[in-house]
Amino acid sequence: MSASNYPTLTTLPVYPLSEQREKVGLATKTDYGYIHGRKRYTLARMTFGVAYTKLSGYDKALLAAHIDEADIAETFHWRHPWTGVWYLARYADIPKIDLIDLAYWETFINLQTVRLAAIEDVFGDADAWGDAMEPPIDVWGYS
Repeated sequence: MSASNYPTLTTLPVYPLSEQREKVGLATKTDYGYIHGRKRYTLARMTFGVAYTKLSGYDKALLAAHIDEADIAETFHWRHPWTGVWYLARYADIPKIDLIDLAYWETFINLQTVRLAAIEDVFGDADAWGDAMEPPIDVWGYS
């Protein structure tokens, strides 16, 4: 099953965006005072914190539908809003969505990366940067 895409919301996330790199090293101290270390994993996963403070009802419905579809088990493609790098990610926990006004919702989402997404963007002739901002194509075929 190929991964879905994180929904394209009309509301941008608020700053600061939080990033936390997972600790990959193991260290063992011996009786003689030496410390032996090694990597537990070859890739350090990242956890991103993304907050939306003024989601419209439309954006809330899109996000809620995606949360229901992906849950915490399924992976999906997520594009970092500042760097533009695509990640294969999953929800670290189910986000809570709060009604803060009569028409606006707010939420904080923790996304845990699985790996960098091996994707190719669709290139367009009219795009000055050569990146048409299309949904990604999974070139490895397993997501």
